[in-house]
Amino acid sequence: TRRTRECKSVGLRCDSAATVTATATAMSRARSAVSLVLARGFSSRGPSAAAKPVADKAGNAWRLQAAVSVERYPRVLPAPSPLELKVQAVHDKVRLEKSFYSAQEAQDEIDAKAKSKKAKETDSNASSLPKQQDINEFVPASRTTEADQTNNQQSLERALDQKLFLVGKADGSTSAAFVSAPQETDDEPLRRVAERAVEQACGKDVEVFFIGNTPNGVVTEKFEKPAADGATGTKTFFFRCILMKGNVVKGGALKDPLWLTREELSKQLAPATWESVQRFLY
Repeated sequence: TRRTRECKSVGLRCDSAATVTATATAMSRARSAVSLVLARGFSSRGPSAAAKPVADKAGNAWRLQAAVSVERYPRVLPAPSPLELKVQAVHDKVRLEKSFYSAQEAQDEIDAKAKSKKAKETDSNASSLPKQQDINEFVPASRTTEADQTNNQQSLERALDQKLFLVGKADGSTSAAFVSAPQETDDEPLRRVAERAVEQACGKDVEVFFIGNTPNGVVTEKFEKPAADGATGTKTFFFRCILMKGNVVKGGALKDPLWLTREELSKQLAPATWESVQRFLY
């Protein structure tokens, strides 16, 4: 029968119908298990072997991993710098000198238009306009928050006019480090590695937007001596993403999460790391 021929093709001896049936059932379950793995892919949640180091033409073997710069964009307009204020003053002076009216004539025309418009308005429309007293009493919200006053670097409600970068303290190190994860399988895309790193460090409730599918930079670290798996160094590919919603879950994979400005980041990172990443973190 067909089942008997299948058993003989794999080197099994089939002496009875029961043996043939049991063997065919086992082979069917094996095919189903393989199909399930191919359909779902390998899960990064369970224990899995790390990807093999990748060799280059020079004979070096590199471990590949992805690091992510999670960035919170400014929430208020930055205050103008002294140079911007000087340039604006020059532009205002040039615009005034090239105008067709003198300063007094321009102001008279503005007042005349405002008086004419006010005369055409009805009493009901005029009552809906804000009163001058209300305008004078208006106080804008402070640009400095409580987190700024207490220097709470774990809060997102700080440095509202600057971009913040997410880092954490690595085990046994005084320097900060970006969110990162190693490549688990040889065919795992680096973009997927970056997504997994953010999910493990920040939790599933955080919503981010990756800036492109390709890395923004790479940092190479050479070992003093080859590792047990033959690796001679590590290549870390950096991705960037924008924080859209949520915050880092406390007690997660990322220890001591910090939201730092670019100036603070230059002091917290290791000098060699900052020298490499400052070119594409802006």
